[in-house]
Amino acid sequence: MKNERAYLEVYDKEPDAFNALRQGEVEVVVYDAPNLLYYANNEGKGLVSLVGKIFEPQDCVLAFPGAVLCAKRSIAPYSGWRKPVNWTHQGKLVRR
Repeated sequence: MKNERAYLEVYDKEPDAFNALRQGEVEVVVYDAPNLLYYANNEGKGLVSLVGKIFEPQDCVLAFPGAVLCAKRSIAPYSGWRKPVNWTHQGKLVRR
């Protein structure tokens, strides 16, 4: 972003960045894809759009109550969270 000659405003809290976007104080929010997807499909629905590609793909680990990790390091098939998390991670909207 330094090469783009963009002014960078850093926020300590995620909601502050989204408020600044809604109020027109900033033109864009760069953040983790799952958080942006959630915001764009909930509080920001109809107000914001996600564009571009992920800057730097990263692995993440999530722990759920009652879930058991399999040998392949995935959530056990009987966890009710497996499908929603996988779909959300792939950038698809999940409705329960």
